[in-house]
Amino acid sequence: MFEMFAIPFVWKALVISSLTGAFFAFVGVYVVLRRIVFASIALSQAAACGFAFGLLTGFNLHLSSLAFTLFAVIIFSFHAEEKRITAESFTAFIYALFSALSVIFLAKSSGGEGALVNIFSGNILTVSNAEIYVTAALFCASLLAHIVFYRKFIFVFFDPETAKTQGLNTSFWNFLFYLILGVMLSASIKTTGVLLSFASLAIPAMTAMLLFERIKTIFAVSVLIALVSAFAGVYFSFRWDLPGGTTNAATMCLVFVPAALTAGIRKNLAK
Repeated sequence: MFEMFAIPFVWKALVISSLTGAFFAFVGVYVVLRRIVFASIALSQAAACGFAFGLLTGFNLHLSSLAFTLFAVIIFSFHAEEKRITAESFTAFIYALFSALSVIFLAKSSGGEGALVNIFSGNILTVSNAEIYVTAALFCASLLAHIVFYRKFIFVFFDPETAKTQGLNTSFWNFLFYLILGVMLSASIKTTGVLLSFASLAIPAMTAMLLFERIKTIFAVSVLIALVSAFAGVYFSFRWDLPGGTTNAATMCLVFVPAALTAGIRKNLAK
C-alpha cells in the first residue's frame, strides 16, 4: 500500500496536498464560523483569473495571480467597514467580475481549454520541488502569523464591536486575515486548483463543527480531516487513475456525510 509513496511524483503530490489542505482547513474554521465561505471561492476565482491573465500575457503566473488576489483582498477588507452593501453583494460582484475575466483571458490565450481544466482541478501530480519549497515557506509563515495573532483574529472576527471599544484596529486585522488567505490561494491555484482549495476551506471545518463544540478541538480535527483526505485522495487517484485534486475533494465530502448523519442521530437522541 505504501510502496507508491516512494515514487517521487506521488510523494510530492502528498506533500503539496497536505500542506495546502492543512492550512486551508485551519483557516476554514474562521471562514465557516464567520459565514464567509463564498468569499473564499470569490478569492479563489480572483487568483485563477490572475493565473489566466498570466497565461495570456506571458507574465509570471504566480505574480499575476497574487496581484489579482490582492485586488480582491482590498475590496473585501473595505467591506468590513462598509455597512450599506451586504457581504453577499460584494461576494457576487467579485465572483462575477473575475469569472468573466477568466473566461475572456482563456478564450484569447493558446491552450485555453487545457488551462481551464488545470485551474479548476489543479495538477498535484506534476508538482515541482520549487513549488513545494515555496508552498512550505508560505505555509510556515502563514501558520506562524495565525498562531501569534490567534486571540486577535478570534476577537475581531467574532466580536468586532467590543474589539473596537478595546482599541483594536478591526480594519487592519480583517485586511491581514484576507491577505494571508489570498497569498496562499494565489500560490495554490497552479497545483491544487480552485476546487480543492475551496473544498479544503469549507468541508473539514464544517465536519469538525458537526462533531465538536470546543473551538480548539474544531481547529485540530479540521486539520486532521484535511491530512487524512490528502493521503486517501493521493492513494485512490494513483490506484484508480483519477484526477488528484478532485479525488481529494471528493474524499472530504465522503467524510462529511457520516459526520452529518452522526450529528443528526445524536441530536435526535438528545431530544
